[in-house]
Amino acid sequence: MERIRRPRSRPDNEVPVPVVVDSPVLSTGDQAAWLESCRVYSTGVELEFVLLSRDPEQRRPHQLELLVGVEFADGRWTSTYGAQPDVDPEAPVLHAQGGGGTDNRMSESYYLSPVPPEGPCTVYFALPDTDLADGEVVLAGARLNTAAAAVRELWPWRPRESSTAPVHVPVPPPGSWFRSHPEPGLPD
Repeated sequence: MERIRRPRSRPDNEVPVPVVVDSPVLSTGDQAAWLESCRVYSTGVELEFVLLSRDPEQRRPHQLELLVGVEFADGRWTSTYGAQPDVDPEAPVLHAQGGGGTDNRMSESYYLSPVPPEGPCTVYFALPDTDLADGEVVLAGARLNTAAAAVRELWPWRPRESSTAPVHVPVPPPGSWFRSHPEPGLPD
């Protein structure tokens, strides 16, 4: 019998456990971005970012491109900057989950899998079409693992079909963390 591997995307049969984050706010004076929430599931962590624009007539939040990257305490890392081949089942992956909002406020969610190991887990985020430095939030791996153990399963998981679509990849600014951690085949 073939073993079915549980997907590395947000489970649809669990109630996540929220973890408080203390995020810096990237701000140009007219646009801003920050990590607003962190919800832990048994297979990973959902990171929700907010993009805000003071003058939506000049530039709406959905016109800003957000890069997100995560580095585990053991040195493994992943980011939205480039393709993420799923060849190593132990390698971390980061998937866009969607978002929405209004003329001046938008939220974007990303799912990180697996739950990071013990130790510091650094989340990087950047608005590449601005002159802002990367934002950086350190999450405690121990807190994330404790939260994962407290997730409530609503019903047994079952596999679903998935689809893949091409993804637009923004170019990070010079000096950005994303430039020093490029996926193979992307500009550095």
